[in-house]
Amino acid sequence: MAIQALINTLSRSARQARSGYHLTLGKLIAALEAAPQDAVVKLDVGGFPSDPHSYRGYYEDLSFESDEGEPPTVAAFLATCRDVHGRTLTGYKGGDFLMGDDAVLWVARYGQSSGLAMTGASVSDGAFTIATKQVED
Repeated sequence: MAIQALINTLSRSARQARSGYHLTLGKLIAALEAAPQDAVVKLDVGGFPSDPHSYRGYYEDLSFESDEGEPPTVAAFLATCRDVHGRTLTGYKGGDFLMGDDAVLWVARYGQSSGLAMTGASVSDGAFTIATKQVED
């Protein structure tokens, strides 16, 4: 049991370090709440975030697919984020992970272990744009 406690502590520590440069679910929800609800949501690399799931790189983190087509409004994406907040998601190879305020955010396809870090958000020209960055973890 001591080994599992050590693993849990190391995992929490690594997540806390990632949250220093990543956007977290709690911060994203707060930014969405403050944004114009009719603005469209997009990623700075094109497309828009959809289909939240446990990130394969760090199962305790939250990832969104990058989708094309008609982007959601802030109101619709906020509803998606609120829906996943507080839920327990299953990791790619198993395990249950609670997605709370401190869930670190990524853009990656389901099962992909390398993705883009979501690093911030801004509103401009009727769009809520989520900034991303390639990071080496």
